[in-house]
Amino acid sequence: MLRGDPMPTRNYSAKNSFIYGLTITTLAPGASTTGTFNVDGDSDFFWTKLAAWAMVADDGTTNNAIEVPAVTIIVVNTTSGRQYMNQGVPLNSMAGDAGLPFILPMETFWPAKTTIQVQYQNVSDNKTYSDLFLNFIGIKAFT
Repeated sequence: MLRGDPMPTRNYSAKNSFIYGLTITTLAPGASTTGTFNVDGDSDFFWTKLAAWAMVADDGTTNNAIEVPAVTIIVVNTTSGRQYMNQGVPLNSMAGDAGLPFILPMETFWPAKTTIQVQYQNVSDNKTYSDLFLNFIGIKAFT
């Protein structure tokens, strides 16, 4: 059996697809920031896919340039202390776009009320991202 967050042994009364979204509004070249979200208390969450989408700021205004951001991330379950990568990894190595999200090698279980933290680092030397969206796609499971 693979080791990871403990998988529940209970039966679920209902399951449905769900997305936890995390949005960063401004990330300048070389800057770093952190965002968090909490898994709802009414259900466990099985994270299965990740999608990213970013807008590039142009002279202080947002234009229509949409691209894979030059950003590294570290995802941490701060409730359990589990970090899912040993260092910042390029976002495009683990996130697809809205049309084709990245499918994780195996689902990741987050119990109800878990806090997830994402650390971002803009590694571009000339692009500011005016909106950076991460979508943690998966299954909400209700007991």
